[in-house]
Amino acid sequence: MLKARHLAAVLVASLLAACSGSGEFDVGFEPENGGSPDSGGYADEGEDDSKDPTGPLDGGSLPSSDAAVGSDGSATNPPTTPTGSPTGTPTTPPPTPTSTPTATPTTPPVPTTPPPVVPPPVVPPAGDGKFKLMTYNVRFQTAADTGNFTWANRRASVFGIIEANNPDIFGVQEAKNDGIDYPTDFKQHFAATYDVIDPGGGSPKLIFYRRGRFVLSSTLPNAGQKDLSNPTESATCDSNGKGKKAVWGRLRDTQNNKTYVFINTHLAFGNCPKNREAQAVDIKVLVTDVATGYGVIIFGDMNYDPQAKGASAENTVNTFQTRGRDMAKAADYSGTTTAARATFNTNWNGQSDDVNRIDYIFYSGSFSVDSTKIDKALNQFGNSPSDHYPFIANMSPL
Repeated sequence: MLKARHLAAVLVASLLAACSGSGEFDVGFEPENGGSPDSGGYADEGEDDSKDPTGPLDGGSLPSSDAAVGSDGSATNPPTTPTGSPTGTPTTPPPTPTSTPTATPTTPPVPTTPPPVVPPPVVPPAGDGKFKLMTYNVRFQTAADTGNFTWANRRASVFGIIEANNPDIFGVQEAKNDGIDYPTDFKQHFAATYDVIDPGGGSPKLIFYRRGRFVLSSTLPNAGQKDLSNPTESATCDSNGKGKKAVWGRLRDTQNNKTYVFINTHLAFGNCPKNREAQAVDIKVLVTDVATGYGVIIFGDMNYDPQAKGASAENTVNTFQTRGRDMAKAADYSGTTTAARATFNTNWNGQSDDVNRIDYIFYSGSFSVDSTKIDKALNQFGNSPSDHYPFIANMSPL
């Protein structure tokens, strides 16, 4: 009886193992006769467990489902200890890790040099090409000029008259550097607005031109000066005509792109007609040399008025107008010079009957004169700042 029960238990265990796919199981029988699994086996009346060839269940191992069972219930071949997964499921080897592709580093682009910044073309200021020109003898200080007549006391009013008229081009005479540095005073005062032509030497004939409106011509030479003749007429005239020059500049007007030649001069003074006539001829030769093909303006102190009362016969002004290239005279008029037309100052250091127009503007080609003005403004002392009045002409291109 005991042997049959044991065989049945083995068969049940084999079936359970086959169903579960595992070599481990729990039979779960209830012990008979109040026994327990911990009592060392199942008690059976009249049976001796020591005579069971398979041995007791407690402490033994049940054969696996793979064990063959003989007719007597004994295993004919011992069970094989399973390897691998305890559930009998074949173990799939983990996939061989593939190498992560290394990203090829991106080479940053090589910075290229930006193209040079090309400044926009210079656009000439809007306008009709008209311009204002002034000539002004500012009087070189002599030993007789004291008190209110010194350059130190006249300088501010001279500059003020120029600024009040606001010329595009102006030329000054007698701006010497002979103990008093006139040229430096002028250049420093007007440096913010004007460029200047100043070859230096003798009695400088400075030409100031408005920056941005006029520029020196690119055709060289574009500026210079000419020493004027001084024929020996007398010792006095030799002194009066010594060192006289004509300063010139070839300037392009940025408003209309036209180029003009400007000449500033100062001729011999006193009763020296031959000196002045020779110097006028020299300047007309200069016009041929540097102004052929261009409009030209000659301005300055010519020290002669053929229309003054009692004037001697002299060809200086006529030479400017008719010799070589014909030139017109700004503010041309007939008859005798009146006080209203005079440019030599009769109110310098006292009233005078010496009425003369000796400051001129001559021009030829490319423009006309719209209007003229003689500025007779007085300074704070009730005097004109110079013994000459400035002469101004408003010019229009043709």
